[in-house]
Amino acid sequence: MKRNVAALALCDWSKKQVSRRNVARHFMHVRPGSDVFQMLNDSIITEMPAVEQQIRAAAGRPIDFKPLVQMMSCNIFCDYLCSVRFDQNDPEYQRLVRDFDEVFWDINQGYAMDFIEWLRVFRLGTLKHLRKLSSRIRKFICERIVNHHKETIDYDNPRDFVDMLLRRMNSQEGDHERISETTALYELEDFLGGHSAVGNIIMQTVTQLSLDDRASLPYTESTMYEALRVCSSPIVPHVASRDSTIGGYDISKDTLVFINNYELNTSPQLWTDPATFNPGRFVKNGAMVKPPHFLPFSTGKRSCMGSKMLSNITFLTIGCLLQKFDISLPDCPKNSRMVKEHLVTGCLALPVDSFSLVFKERTHT
Repeated sequence: MKRNVAALALCDWSKKQVSRRNVARHFMHVRPGSDVFQMLNDSIITEMPAVEQQIRAAAGRPIDFKPLVQMMSCNIFCDYLCSVRFDQNDPEYQRLVRDFDEVFWDINQGYAMDFIEWLRVFRLGTLKHLRKLSSRIRKFICERIVNHHKETIDYDNPRDFVDMLLRRMNSQEGDHERISETTALYELEDFLGGHSAVGNIIMQTVTQLSLDDRASLPYTESTMYEALRVCSSPIVPHVASRDSTIGGYDISKDTLVFINNYELNTSPQLWTDPATFNPGRFVKNGAMVKPPHFLPFSTGKRSCMGSKMLSNITFLTIGCLLQKFDISLPDCPKNSRMVKEHLVTGCLALPVDSFSLVFKERTHT
């Protein structure tokens, strides 16, 4: 299988891959009390009023929430990683978010051609469309983000992740590998594209909240975990770095290895009543408990670098929404059918054109 060695998520493990991860480590490992933790929180809090304003403008009517939450997530990522925010009414920005979402939907379908190269001949039209989307995404990022940073960068005082990438492109230090502009753009696109995962997780979680008794949902974090367990989205596969043996099976070097996330999240041997949505399964004696077999972001050296960032954005966003709004599904058979069709096990991504939700402002007494 030919792999895109410039893409951080898909490249094989190597010293070059470690170097690329190190560039992003400062911004991805969001620890409470750190400067980047405060930066991320500020980015989230700055973006929330615009979302709340649009929800209130709907005045309790059904709202197409997915585009709204995707644009919010993208702006949080852009502000945190690139020090730039975009007007949600900007048509180019709207198209960027939709393009990212289309790509995210496609890569989450688990098509065989994604892993067996010779099958791609059967989806040439789709591949052409994806290349078009990718080209538009790169054009926007270069013209609206990177070019401005190139003109204003102070290499001794990097402002954000983009400056860190540009500094590494021009690095003359012996302990830092110099990266190409293509590699830097792939890495930036990889991380900015993470907003699509955040938006879909928020959408999945708030929809589950609308289906269940709110009083039975003890913690926002446990609800997010349960939404991730129920959807059981596939984890990016990687190749074995050396010959090894697992459970009595010989695994040759360069063998493509998948983690069976579906089995881990739905096995009755691992979970009590796994078909039931129950956030309480992650709470024990009033504290959050994460079982060792729950691996929504993979595990080990190839685990998702942005998992802490993703969790923080999702947690704070949903918490803010629940403080101010009651969330429900509109009383519409068509919408209910769409919910049943789209909340499927085995896929985090929801269709670009998804179902509606109703937000009613809470009355605090």
